[in-house]
Amino acid sequence: MENQYLRLDELINGYFENDLSIDEEKELADLLVSDREMQSYFEDRAHSNAQMLIPRFESNKDKNYKIICTYIHSHKKEMIKRRFFLALKIAAMVLFLLSVSFSSYLIKRDVDRTKVANAQYYRMEVPLGSQTKIILPDSTVVCLNSGSVLEYKPSFTMEKERGIYLSGEAYLEVFKDPFRPFVVHTDCLNVKVLGTKFNISAYQDDETVEVSLLEGKINVFFSLETTGNYCLSPNENLIYDKRSKQTRVEKANAQISAAWTLGKLSFVIAPLPAILKDLERIYNVRFEVHSTFVEKEIFTGSITTKLSIDDILKYIDVDNKYVWFHDGNKIVLRDK
Repeated sequence: MENQYLRLDELINGYFENDLSIDEEKELADLLVSDREMQSYFEDRAHSNAQMLIPRFESNKDKNYKIICTYIHSHKKEMIKRRFFLALKIAAMVLFLLSVSFSSYLIKRDVDRTKVANAQYYRMEVPLGSQTKIILPDSTVVCLNSGSVLEYKPSFTMEKERGIYLSGEAYLEVFKDPFRPFVVHTDCLNVKVLGTKFNISAYQDDETVEVSLLEGKINVFFSLETTGNYCLSPNENLIYDKRSKQTRVEKANAQISAAWTLGKLSFVIAPLPAILKDLERIYNVRFEVHSTFVEKEIFTGSITTKLSIDDILKYIDVDNKYVWFHDGNKIVLRDK
């Protein structure tokens, strides 16, 4: 069964790229009409593809897929009696309806074929002040934090390694596939997994890259996977300092690193400048700091992002040291 799903993945990818032979089109149709779970799997893949590429045509895909399912269900008994000849007819009908379902995708490609052929990556950008959740074609769930960018190749599910490229912060629940490892590439380091849950923060303007493991195991490496790598266990954090090029691994409550996915900010002995940088991304503001205390301040606590930024600053300013005012999207922070 596992080999069947690997083959189904290849056929679906080929269909999306309009790269199937006639025999492969018949093979795809036969798989879809023979197994309800495969039909559901195809629906999930189609939904993910539509979300990432052509969301405005998603309603058409759902409508036409239901037509396919209705056709298959209404002809179930007849298929049993005339399985061979009718299977060919149903295969033709399935392929026709699938073509209708994704006509928008095919039209878009035909109109601008050169552009799509030359496209190297699919790209997802999250603006400051926002967060988003996406499902990759392999069913991996990715939550992207403010100001993050994720890219992956159109051939993502066909490669030996499922590679994505990240700038920013992401929490991932990686779909387990023992035959194809999942690799997150950043400017500084790489994280390789088979199936697990972890958080990675790799903003280009941060001084560190941090990887926190919640479940499973991950391998963190730099240029070569065979040397200088770190194997993390649950509730371990890896911190890489960009300036010193030093790496350390420490025990920690990894759930804290992913608290932002639940609308919370959790800090343990965190420098105030780093907290202000997080607030800049979440609330899409910029701090202008005129203070002799901020660089030395540390903070431990948990804050909900449902609060206004002024309420959060009041909560952090436990000693009542600071005053601040708004100037557009800029917040000027001063000592009292």
